[in-house]
Amino acid sequence: QQTRSSNPPFSVKRPRLWFGCADGGACRSVGGLSAYLVSCGGWEGLVDGWYTRTEVRQAGSSAGSYDTYFFSPAGKRFRSRVEVARHFGLDQGGARAPPAFAPASTSAS
Repeated sequence: QQTRSSNPPFSVKRPRLWFGCADGGACRSVGGLSAYLVSCGGWEGLVDGWYTRTEVRQAGSSAGSYDTYFFSPAGKRFRSRVEVARHFGLDQGGARAPPAFAPASTSAS
């Protein structure tokens, strides 16, 4: 004779949300965004008042993965730090060091 458990045989995933610095990692995300923007030509304090929100994907083949979004003080959502840099008109290629000299031409004259 089987007994019925009050727990279902599967788990129901509910969205988990973190705002601001509640999980500690969100603060590091904004700090990392700030460092990235500085490397693109921005300045310290450019993202003061910004916050992050991390959400767990609920469906599809990537269910269980996390997405972190950046929010401006006005509430505009950005999906990546590249989008934020674009928003500020910064050079996203600035994260790489520029060449020390111009490459020599390889074509024969």
